[in-house]
Amino acid sequence: MDGELVAVEHKVSLPEDAITQEAVKKLFSLPLATIVTLRYGDNEKPEWCKLDSTGSRFLLPEGWPTMEFVVDSRTPPQPVIRIKVMDGELVAVEHKVSLPEEAITQEAVKKLFSLPLASIVRLRYGDNEKPEWCNLDSTGSRFLLPYGWPTMEFVVDSCLPPPPPQTRGVSKILNDWENRVFCIQGRGGMLGSCVLLNNKRIFTAAHISFKLGDFYPIKGPGLKGSVDVRVRCVLICNKHDFAVLVSDALEDLPLSTFALQRGSKYFMMGYPTNGVDTSWPTITKGIIEGMMVDDIHLVGTPGSKRGYSGAPVFDDSGRFSGLLIGGAADALDHDKNHELLCLCCPIRYYGPGILKLSMMRCLTSTFVSGAPVITSPPMGRGASPPPPGAG
Repeated sequence: MDGELVAVEHKVSLPEDAITQEAVKKLFSLPLATIVTLRYGDNEKPEWCKLDSTGSRFLLPEGWPTMEFVVDSRTPPQPVIRIKVMDGELVAVEHKVSLPEEAITQEAVKKLFSLPLASIVRLRYGDNEKPEWCNLDSTGSRFLLPYGWPTMEFVVDSCLPPPPPQTRGVSKILNDWENRVFCIQGRGGMLGSCVLLNNKRIFTAAHISFKLGDFYPIKGPGLKGSVDVRVRCVLICNKHDFAVLVSDALEDLPLSTFALQRGSKYFMMGYPTNGVDTSWPTITKGIIEGMMVDDIHLVGTPGSKRGYSGAPVFDDSGRFSGLLIGGAADALDHDKNHELLCLCCPIRYYGPGILKLSMMRCLTSTFVSGAPVITSPPMGRGASPPPPGAG
């Protein structure tokens, strides 16, 4: 019926005084989940057919072959479950969810509690001391609810997935080194990168062009609001293309190093001058291809960008491993402008040195024994003549 009007009518031939609920639903194209009743008699005082012991068949009353029957139908209410997120032993958030079946998607759970889509979620139930977890279906997208689920409570456990190793390395570099890497301006306005090691000393590439004793401006997020920090050049080694500058305005920070080898992944942090904002250092990556004939310089690809000269180099775990410099042509079998990775290793007192005795002597004689500053013979722009008596 549709109100007091007949919507659909069927004549049915029956062999006995009963008709199944399934037959009634099929007759009127009703969903199998529909709740149906069969009534007869006066509309003001109707009577309803009873179900048999199995609950599957309507038992028709005496005189049924000459009677008319009316089907009443309704959609059953969906079961409601309670899902909650705990904060320790307290309920942080709780929702009641109506479900049409014994499953709920991971996406629905995340949306319900405003969790990031990348979150890892699990659905548990039962005693807190001996919890059980809902299994996922074959697609991995839906939680399958256990028997008796309409009367149960469920708890969502969630966490963010760990970042991939490369991301972890980048995060560690940013956390540990962002305040130790600066943009430096050499003579003639040439820009490059530099890194604060220990003992308030900065390492960078000599070909950025410096003069012993002169001061050069640096900038970066680690200067704590200082707008005019200048560092004094105390060492230029043109043979191996590195320079050391100092300033009392810098912090005295600890340092540890790690050596790179052929096949190692590496990251560089510096200030490229290709239109990128130089207020903050940026990171690029590559792979070590091998060592040059001088056993000091490593070559990596895809190489660096302008402005990365003097930048620190890190392994894929974020550990300091060297400097990006330019090497001497006779040691590299490359043109003079080829930028390379300068392999560093720890030595006493100063921290990092270069893995060659000639470089170690240059550092130790300057910073340990107190001997005069040593410079190598000039090899291009930015070279400074050695002081009297220097070897």
